[in-house]
Amino acid sequence: MGALSISDRQILIAAKLSIAACIALGLAAHTGWLHLIDLAVARAFGLTGASPLAQPMIWVSAVGGGTLRWILVSLLIGILWWRISRHAAIAMLIAALGSNIASNALKIAFAVPRPDLLPHLDPVGSPSFPSGHATNAAAVYILLALLVPPRWRAGAMTAAIAAMLINGTSRMMLNVHWASDILGGSLLGTGFALLGWLYVRRGRANPN
Repeated sequence: MGALSISDRQILIAAKLSIAACIALGLAAHTGWLHLIDLAVARAFGLTGASPLAQPMIWVSAVGGGTLRWILVSLLIGILWWRISRHAAIAMLIAALGSNIASNALKIAFAVPRPDLLPHLDPVGSPSFPSGHATNAAAVYILLALLVPPRWRAGAMTAAIAAMLINGTSRMMLNVHWASDILGGSLLGTGFALLGWLYVRRGRANPN
């Protein structure tokens, strides 16, 4: 085995640790321990005043949430089934749908209030932690990066992380999420992306 090879067991451990880290962060947010840090981050990035980038960020944010998100994910699942394999398509369904269910459950469990520094620039009706947009972005983009051939994986992962950062920034600039919400969602989505990748690897090892 090469020096950079990763076992299924290591992937499973990483997935569990990522999801556990999200839950731990949620507990800290629920108790209010992260509020001063979140507020400091918002002030450091100038997120306490109106921004000329607000409208572009609304467009960016729209891609990662609501009906459009599920239309895009459904199209992606179809493409994966057609061009890659049924295991890849099912893995994307596991990552996208599973992470969304987990995100909604954790929102209810932790009941963290939304930011109130400015009026919300995107309609929201649920608690803040973890960010559903960040969760979805991590689950979809990271799994896509893991599904590409190994020689392209570094570039694909770089693009995935960049897209996640843009998506997370948009949610903060619209005053609907704290930085901890974005981090928590990213951890949760990453965990489910790894579970999806594990499903694909095991499917390749046992095609029947």
